[in-house]
Amino acid sequence: MNKLRALINDHPLISFVVVAYGFSWGLWYLMITLTGHINWLGSFGPSVAAIFLAGISQGRAGLKDLLRPIRQWRFGLGWYFFILIGCILVFILGLWSYALLGGAISLSQDAILNQLIQIPIFYLIILIIGGPLGEEIGWRGFLLPQLLKKKNGLVASAILFVFWFAWHLPLFWLPGASQYGSPIGPYLLFFAAWSILFTWVYLGTSGSLVSVLLLHTSINTFSNFMTGVDPEHADNPFLAYGIASALLALFVLFAFQKMFNKSIANVG
Repeated sequence: MNKLRALINDHPLISFVVVAYGFSWGLWYLMITLTGHINWLGSFGPSVAAIFLAGISQGRAGLKDLLRPIRQWRFGLGWYFFILIGCILVFILGLWSYALLGGAISLSQDAILNQLIQIPIFYLIILIIGGPLGEEIGWRGFLLPQLLKKKNGLVASAILFVFWFAWHLPLFWLPGASQYGSPIGPYLLFFAAWSILFTWVYLGTSGSLVSVLLLHTSINTFSNFMTGVDPEHADNPFLAYGIASALLALFVLFAFQKMFNKSIANVG
């Protein structure tokens, strides 16, 4: 046990990647083998890895430190606005631009109203089993603070993006996954931009896990909302979402340079 603890403490990033990828990819492969489709259990790999590593390396104190930010909900209303509404406006801007350029977007009023009525229920379901809870305790609760100990916000975001996106790669080829059959390029741009934006929100809310959990939920909820609105008669506008997100990320990097130079000592 002491050797394992020392290994984790000396190589937290590698340890996290091995456990997170091993849990998720292994479970996805098992589900494909047994049922032909994946399910939501594999999405918990990053959070399972974070909890396992924190518990092994630092015991109960490590688990408390890891999970304490999940109760940190007191931050400015401006952040809540961006997390719950503002980030969706970015998608809508991308969708509008996509339509102006000739993209096929068919939005039935009845379908929109039907989906809107279900959003509160979808939001809660997506928070719990739709990715955010299974991922963010790992990505932004464990890995990002580890990276910020030695790197600035931009470099930490870039490194996290690589591991965050690579973890999702099997989903482009696994039946039942939300990315199944989609082109990788638009998602690559999207993940790169939002890796920066997630770090911005994390730093701006003093390391709150609530903020990134809700942000991830808002993004996934809107994606599911758009999928449910006449999907058979609409193209995939994900490249437009990625471009709009990238423009916002560039603005954030320019406008909040000092924030991205924060050390971990200034967070939380």
